[in-house]
Amino acid sequence: MSDTSPIATEPLYLRPGMSEAEAFTEFNKRNPYYHDIAERFVGFARMLHPKARRFLDLLPRTGYNADAIERDVDVSSQIFLLEHRPSFITFLEGKLGHADYYQKLIKSANLNELVGALAGIRNIDVILACETIAPFAPRYRELVQAAGRAASERAVFGITMGPSYHKFRRYNIANFRNGGTVGEGETMSELSHPIHQAVHQELVLLAKERHGYDKNDAYPPAENAFNLADLEKMNAEAGFPLTIVIEERFRVPGWVLHHYCQNGWTFYMRFGALLKLREEKPAEAIALLKEAIENVRAMPQYPAWCEVTAYHPVGYCFALRG
Repeated sequence: MSDTSPIATEPLYLRPGMSEAEAFTEFNKRNPYYHDIAERFVGFARMLHPKARRFLDLLPRTGYNADAIERDVDVSSQIFLLEHRPSFITFLEGKLGHADYYQKLIKSANLNELVGALAGIRNIDVILACETIAPFAPRYRELVQAAGRAASERAVFGITMGPSYHKFRRYNIANFRNGGTVGEGETMSELSHPIHQAVHQELVLLAKERHGYDKNDAYPPAENAFNLADLEKMNAEAGFPLTIVIEERFRVPGWVLHHYCQNGWTFYMRFGALLKLREEKPAEAIALLKEAIENVRAMPQYPAWCEVTAYHPVGYCFALRG
């Protein structure tokens, strides 16, 4: 292994009883993934609307995107955070209650209420959903309509999309749903990486055996993926006539794949029986995910898999009002 490979065998941070906010915080301590994407995302948004003063962050989780916004604001700026998940609300209340001058948390009881709260705000210059589009994907039209009502005259509405939700044009991304096969000329995303694939298989097997899971995979439904033409049409109908997409990719060394796998409640456990398990028995969900990862790390192939590099492709999609 390379000289950084001790990361590959460090103890897992998952533990029973963790809240989603605690698990997410532990991931961010070890991996710059969300912070790096937020910096780029906010940077592009500022290029598109350099005079923006009122910002809104959708489903901010621990506030990584709002923090990126705040690094370049003046005393006239405001940053609204819309969140409905209890553990993240508690985290943000503690964080903002101690220090923040610019950021204001708006709490909702559920996703429906959150979209309604968005529609009730006015004159927002930049509305962003950074790595949190999954819950909105089946109801994007409703979301962008609410954003249109909240938007100021020259507003920017932005989302980020990974390979689950976007068909990349700049990169030929291998289909992670085909068992991890990567063809000639294709880019391996972290979802096609052998460690990610093996953890996915283990998790599905354990979920079937113990929790009656009745599907052969735990991937986001393929029908939730965006079609760019449909996205452009929905944006235009909401008052955003121009849509642009900027594509990049971030290198993901194999020895850090277990970080991404431990963050798997944001990917694997969002649908069907696994979502129900996560919501009703979170300690069992974390234990299940941890066991799946430990089983893979015990496989004889694991050291060789840690030497395989993948990429995380991200599409920054911006809808522009003027």
